[in-house]
Amino acid sequence: MTELVDLALQMLPDLQAARDRLEEDPGYVVSRLPTGAQRAPDEELRRVLENGAAAVGALEQKGGDVSLDPPAEEGLEAIVFQVARPALFMHDGEFDAAPPPWDRFLEPFKAAIASVSRRVGRIEVDGVPQFPYVGTGCLVGEDVVMTNCHVAALFAQQEAGGRWRLKPGFGASLSMADDPGPLHFGNPLPGFDVKAVVGVHERLDLALLRVEPNARGEALPEPLTVASEDPGPLDHRRLYVVGYPAFDPDADRDLQDLIFGWPFNVKRLQPGAAMDTPPAATPLIKPCSRAGLEDVLFHDASTLKGNSGSAVFDLESGKVIGLHFSGAQLRFNRAVALWRFTDDPLLVKAGVRFG
Repeated sequence: MTELVDLALQMLPDLQAARDRLEEDPGYVVSRLPTGAQRAPDEELRRVLENGAAAVGALEQKGGDVSLDPPAEEGLEAIVFQVARPALFMHDGEFDAAPPPWDRFLEPFKAAIASVSRRVGRIEVDGVPQFPYVGTGCLVGEDVVMTNCHVAALFAQQEAGGRWRLKPGFGASLSMADDPGPLHFGNPLPGFDVKAVVGVHERLDLALLRVEPNARGEALPEPLTVASEDPGPLDHRRLYVVGYPAFDPDADRDLQDLIFGWPFNVKRLQPGAAMDTPPAATPLIKPCSRAGLEDVLFHDASTLKGNSGSAVFDLESGKVIGLHFSGAQLRFNRAVALWRFTDDPLLVKAGVRFG
């Protein structure tokens, strides 16, 4: 079984819904696809998606034993990533037209998505020319931003005694604009200034930063609400990620073009679904992570490196249920399952808003 087929079987209910909508009105489906620079002509897209619809039918009948020829594989890849797991541009707090079936899923929550997305920003740094922005962060307390430890480690360091501080000569800020504009090489950072590291979790890939209003006197928005209760059964539970995916030169360019299109480095809405713990998943042991499988929310939204530190939202409640920290291409993504840490000393002391 190929990784693509394995992933497609995981999201088969959404693929079936997408296939049904494609058969109802192929023109409408094609018109709602992302409009990145690499988009194929509409007639070619329709042909590819029709091949994908046929591949979905083969999956229904044969499951993991299915054998797909190259056109069917191309079509399945397109219907998985362009239709079932898109990455939608954000403009003035609103997401671009979503392909079916996500148009129906997302439309009732349009206002809520606009509201929460304004509390998610791009973490920009001064002092690391090769990384003018290092990831995503979200406001989870009155002046507290949550991101990944591996993001914070690019501009902060741990000192003797365990305390974390900003590296000398480094600055960081959080820009919540949908498109913060050109990356800032040596120019004043435009967002909310990061003044201190509140703390870095001893086991999770999670860091908390303290921010303050910028020189323009803009006030910080109200913080997001982090779920304090178990969201319920996870498998196929609809969710979305808000973040700033960055082009990855080490990954498959064609696949990135297919899913995301240009430009990168801007805010995206990336819908998907939660997953039960995949059989092949193992604990991810890295300098910033010693989380066990019980600490992780697995999901299948389309993400890239710039999504590190992105908030994962439950679609129904609009609450933050996870902190995205890694992905395994064509398999699954990992996020910290935040509702399991309501009494964590670091999060409690920092004033993370649970609710």
